[in-house]
Amino acid sequence: MPGKLPRRNFLRNAGIAALSIPAVLTLTAQTKKRSDVIKPKPLSVGDTIGVVAPASFIRNREKAEAFFKNFEAQGYQIKKGKNIFSNHGYFAGTDQERLADIHAMFEDPEVDALFALGGGWGSGRLLPMLNFDLIRNNPKILLGYSDITALHLGIHAQTNLVTFHGPNGLSDWNEFTVEHFEKVLIKNKKAKWEGSPEDTTDLEKGRFTITEGKAQGKFIGGNLTVLSSLVGSPYLPNFENALLFLEDIGEEVYRIDRYLTHLKLAGLLEKVNGVVFGSCNDCEPERPENSFSLKEMLKLNLKPLNKPCFFGSPFGHLNNKYTFPLGVEVEMDAAKGTITMKEKACS
Repeated sequence: MPGKLPRRNFLRNAGIAALSIPAVLTLTAQTKKRSDVIKPKPLSVGDTIGVVAPASFIRNREKAEAFFKNFEAQGYQIKKGKNIFSNHGYFAGTDQERLADIHAMFEDPEVDALFALGGGWGSGRLLPMLNFDLIRNNPKILLGYSDITALHLGIHAQTNLVTFHGPNGLSDWNEFTVEHFEKVLIKNKKAKWEGSPEDTTDLEKGRFTITEGKAQGKFIGGNLTVLSSLVGSPYLPNFENALLFLEDIGEEVYRIDRYLTHLKLAGLLEKVNGVVFGSCNDCEPERPENSFSLKEMLKLNLKPLNKPCFFGSPFGHLNNKYTFPLGVEVEMDAAKGTITMKEKACS
């Protein structure tokens, strides 16, 4: 995964960048919304994993090659996108090159899943050009996190395909991460995810309850900065009765406040049934004497919703991470810090 600084800097100008892309808000016949959720088939040993780089250019080629060898040693086939190691400014190739790799993987009958190699910034630029008919008619696993949030949300909004917020290729594929990846994507089980250990003094990962209660709804979310940048576009799923999961990294507390306020002013937070804020590494205020703590700010924003909310679940920018399926029904218990799948994520 590329470092946090490119994602922070580039996303601040996401709105400006998007203006250079024609027809951002013009939907064609291929992007009509469907009501039926589409589920990909689970991953099996022997399947072919298509690797794409939809965002920033890949700096750590050695780590990428180790990722390929690891999955090949387990019996999977790896098909690399033609442009995954390209470098166009801060992107892994031009918009057209990155888009072509994604389309090629969905179109290729030999490819069973798409794994994003890294994040950074750039996925959102591809949304107006994605062939949603192609994706809808060739449902496959899409796995990744951070900037890949834009693809998850846009694809689900326009096709109702269940996609997976989980490790990128360059992530730390440790025992915890692999276990929960396999549970959802290979064993196709209805997982129950436990929150982080309860710790009100740990400002980054320690779990604490904001509002007690249980709630159920369609699981929607990802990186808060990326999600906020899609507000007002046709690439954000319906938040009505959803359970919203959010995370971020390297953002000042006031910026997290700004993004949540943006969601509130857009009328989105009032629609959801509950909120899970997973973690926010390196989000301490630079001047704590003149700032709220992260948890104080989250209470200010989320407590007035009077809906089940808690902070502290291992997903996103952490070494140990869950794999969350976007678009399936889940239930949360804010007091216990648990999230439980009510249905399987794969067909």
